Amino acid sequence: MGKYVPLYVNPSNLKVLVVGGGSVGTHRALLFAEAGAKVRVAALSFTPELEMAAQKHGIELVRVDISSSEGYEKVMSLVEDSDIIVLAAWIPSIIDKIAEYALKAGKLVNNAVDASRGNVVVPFHAQTSYGLKIAATSLGETGVAARIILSWMLERAESLEAKTLYEALSLYKRLLKACFDSPKERMPLYFLPENDETFWSHVRRGDVRAAVRRAAELCSESTGRDCFTCAQQVL
Repeated sequence: MGKYVPLYVNPSNLKVLVVGGGSVGTHRALLFAEAGAKVRVAALSFTPELEMAAQKHGIELVRVDISSSEGYEKVMSLVEDSDIIVLAAWIPSIIDKIAEYALKAGKLVNNAVDASRGNVVVPFHAQTSYGLKIAATSLGETGVAARIILSWMLERAESLEAKTLYEALSLYKRLLKACFDSPKERMPLYFLPENDETFWSHVRRGDVRAAVRRAAELCSESTGRDCFTCAQQVL
């Protein structure tokens, strides 16, 4: 398996083909459709959940037997007209052929049957109550462990300290954008609070305003600019 680059992709207006209408295919189809992709699902049968959701999310259901020569050719034509291919039908010999064809055609292929025969992995993912997105994948080694570890990450991310850190640094970023027009000027300033014990003491207490004021103080000390005025705009 080659190297992977972690990305969050906005699939709006992308064409996604899901081969397989079972539980995995249903989950992936809904995942992409709810994010704005144009989704088609090719399968001989579909879960009741997928059939119910198809109209709501504009998912096109293509009833086809991929094990037949006619069905196989139909799926290949759909591959040609798609940007992302999700393979979730448990017919390895046929899925391998579709994967090989799609990869050679330069498509993004998420192979739920055999991750090593694809170039895109859909990780386990979650979102905190305050909007932070986190994800975990083992790249096919052990999905169970990845899912459990993700739950540990989510629990830690929901702590008061994590929430305060997120909100304080989000406000601090807005402060810097209000004070400094140049991204080049702002970039080194983002990291000023990271190793400051006073800032962290406020974070651990859950005091967002005090944390932002301390960050503004560090900004002023570093640049000689009045960052406190900018802080008042965001607090």
